[in-house]
Amino acid sequence: LNLHTNYIVHIFGKLEQNSNPVYSNSSGNSSFPKRSQPAAVYVLLYFFSAFLVILTVCGNLLVIISISHFRQLHTPTNILILSLAVADLLLGIFGIPFAMIKIIENCWYFGEIVCLVYNLIAYFLTSVSISNLVFIAVDRYIALCDPLRYTSIITVYFVSFFIALGWAFSLAYTIIIISMSGVDSSEGQDGCPHDCFVILSETCIMVDLIITFILPFSAMIILYFKVFTVAKKHANLINSTVQNSFLVILTVCGNLLVIISISHFRQLHTPTNILILSLAVADLLLGIFGIPFAMIKIIENCWYFGEILCLVYKLVAFFLTSVSISNLVFIAVDRYIALCDPLRYTSIITVYFVSIFIALGWAFSLVYNVIIISMNRIDSSEGQDGCQHDCFVILSETFIMVDLIITFILPFSVMIILYFKIFTVAKKRHLKIINSVNQQICTKELHQNKRPKNSERKAAKTLGIVISVYFICWVPFYTCKIIYTYTTLPVPNVFFNVLVWLIYFNSGMNPIIYALFYPWFKKSVHVIFIFLIPSES
Repeated sequence: LNLHTNYIVHIFGKLEQNSNPVYSNSSGNSSFPKRSQPAAVYVLLYFFSAFLVILTVCGNLLVIISISHFRQLHTPTNILILSLAVADLLLGIFGIPFAMIKIIENCWYFGEIVCLVYNLIAYFLTSVSISNLVFIAVDRYIALCDPLRYTSIITVYFVSFFIALGWAFSLAYTIIIISMSGVDSSEGQDGCPHDCFVILSETCIMVDLIITFILPFSAMIILYFKVFTVAKKHANLINSTVQNSFLVILTVCGNLLVIISISHFRQLHTPTNILILSLAVADLLLGIFGIPFAMIKIIENCWYFGEILCLVYKLVAFFLTSVSISNLVFIAVDRYIALCDPLRYTSIITVYFVSIFIALGWAFSLVYNVIIISMNRIDSSEGQDGCQHDCFVILSETFIMVDLIITFILPFSVMIILYFKIFTVAKKRHLKIINSVNQQICTKELHQNKRPKNSERKAAKTLGIVISVYFICWVPFYTCKIIYTYTTLPVPNVFFNVLVWLIYFNSGMNPIIYALFYPWFKKSVHVIFIFLIPSES
């Protein structure tokens, strides 16, 4: 604040001088009566001036001692701050006290030689401060905009050299300005010289204004605007990285807990849980091998990993999302039979039967996606800045329609129809089950295996939520894909990236749903976290 205040005084003092008779090449003395103020006003003004001097001197002295004493602070940026602090300290000692007395008294008491020295020091130190601020702006710009080369370019020696140049240029420039102009300290009324200022011609004023104000401040504004732009971009990048890292951790850890729970505890080896296990394995692999590459591609808007990895990434992503869809279809069929044909459910849907269909689903998904990718092509052409701008599969319109039917329309139609029937049957039987449950006389085995149990209905409800979340995450993506393929409407890249992020987010949502609605999952996680996993009981 002190630096900018003094500089404003420095600049506007010159402009004020332009209207002064002496400044305007008048040969007569310019005299004004000495300002008279109440004693209380003088005390207040001198108190404020003393406070300003103490603050400037002590504050900058602390900065100088700190940076000079501690070697770990001897960085290029801190050396620039040290130079700025030295200039401000000297200004606080040799400039501000005289300036405050001159402003308060409206009179110069110290003679022509001190007037010359005072103006020389004030002009010199403010010029040094401005040059230091420009160097700091350049330093911050390179540090943020070219961080890889910053340490090799900006060294302590390099910065010290430019600081020395800045001080030398400021001194030479100030001496030239003052020697080519003149200092006026003519005697006024009351036996005191009325003022002490440099008399500059209009040409010198304009040159000085350009060199000490317009050029450096324009440079600082431009550099800090670029620094702000880059910093904002980096902040958004960091936020995106944190969010995407959270997504990867959530997907991997959540699905890993599901896999450990179902795999370890034998009492959880039911057909429905085997399907959930298959879905969790697909989501886990997608979280490890698919989501990280996808997030980097979305954040950077650039593919850095070459054509082979692009091919592998697309194959893995397509394959695992197809597996997830097939698992959800099998889960819908399982819930439909469990609620709509409970008497034959345990005889039809066995662990072995479900395992066969899971294997078929994985095999079909792999073969289908290998065919899709091999009969089309991967685009990873090199773009600007030496990076491959994108990595995507280029499909013909025929393949787009076939893929849309196989991976979206058919499975989603089947799931909607099955869950609609499940909802209808569950609604019809709800009151009937409540009224007849106490009248049924049957064996314990029949009671457990033949009647549609609350656990079956709860499983249907939970897995219905899983599929509903899947719809919410996938339908916008496929809708956007249809619009992009068969219409001329433009789809913003940012919007498309959000939809891609949404479909990957679905892989991390399923364990959260299990944790909210499945008591067995809560108990399994509790056992795992208290390190009792070796005991299945």
